[in-house]
Amino acid sequence: MSWPLRAGAEPNDLVSLDWSAPAECPRVEEVQARIRKLAGSLTSKAKPRANATITRTEEGGLHLRLVMQSENSTGERNIDGKSCNDLAGAAAVALVLLLQSGDASAQTELRADVPLDDEARRSERARAEQARAEQARAEQARAEQARAEQAKSAAGADSQSAAAEAPADVDDSRPRRFLVQLPGVALGVGPVPGVSWGVAGAVGVSLERWRLLAGATLWRKRQASASDGFEQYGADISHVTGQLLACRAVVVSRFELAPCATVSVQHVSARGTGAHIAPRTARATWLAVGVAAQARARVSSWFSLALGLGGELETARPRLSLESLGKVEQLLPVAANFTLSTEWHF
Repeated sequence: MSWPLRAGAEPNDLVSLDWSAPAECPRVEEVQARIRKLAGSLTSKAKPRANATITRTEEGGLHLRLVMQSENSTGERNIDGKSCNDLAGAAAVALVLLLQSGDASAQTELRADVPLDDEARRSERARAEQARAEQARAEQARAEQARAEQAKSAAGADSQSAAAEAPADVDDSRPRRFLVQLPGVALGVGPVPGVSWGVAGAVGVSLERWRLLAGATLWRKRQASASDGFEQYGADISHVTGQLLACRAVVVSRFELAPCATVSVQHVSARGTGAHIAPRTARATWLAVGVAAQARARVSSWFSLALGLGGELETARPRLSLESLGKVEQLLPVAANFTLSTEWHF
């Protein structure tokens, strides 16, 4: 079984009001209703408090003492009048003005003999003034925002102009980039004795701060010679190096320094030379491990100049010799090299 019920609700008071007045004066509910009528849609974040007391004077008139308390201030109004209704209206107007300004200490001239319609008009005028003030503040905020955006646009244009005049900056936004080091020149000592030079190249990838490279160096052909006291003999030596590098970069502006660990494959072939020598080619291949460092000067987001310096320890020491004549050359156990190359980024 079910049946309908009518639900009632008390109106929400805008001001917490303690009202004390003679019996013939309006009740607190009537004053609160008058406040709601004058305030309209006006609201306040913090509900003000007020204490209103109406007493009779010795001259036979009436006196209103209104003590108001807002969130941050306290104020008092004393108003004389001839009727309770006029004083109740004056109290309602004072409290609506308090709701509008939020300042209980603000002094406002009030009169108790103003009709209710005039009170409403005065409240409307106050609300209109408040609306105009809020509109002026909003227009000022929009103007300031427009000026800030204009200044920002001007700064952006200046920075773009400066960027156009300066060399293109480095683009580090992509975490992975492909690297090609070509052309390159190498200068080295070992494992073949003596100083030699060659051409070098490498390809690889950069993963954030890591650099992984695979390269090769073709060294200039060398000649080793020996003598048995009567005839000169020797060997033509060809040398190729393949190398893997794993590097961790430290970047400072346009410059980069990357210490590396290296693993190399050394391949040497030799062919005998000399009078009464039947030429024959012998080959040897072995591993070497070492450390290196690469330095880069980044010219743009796609181009750099790269320098490399490394040293390694050989895992084998082949000996070059001619049959029946003996040793021609003994390879070194260590090697060092220096490279200079251009590096292209993709």
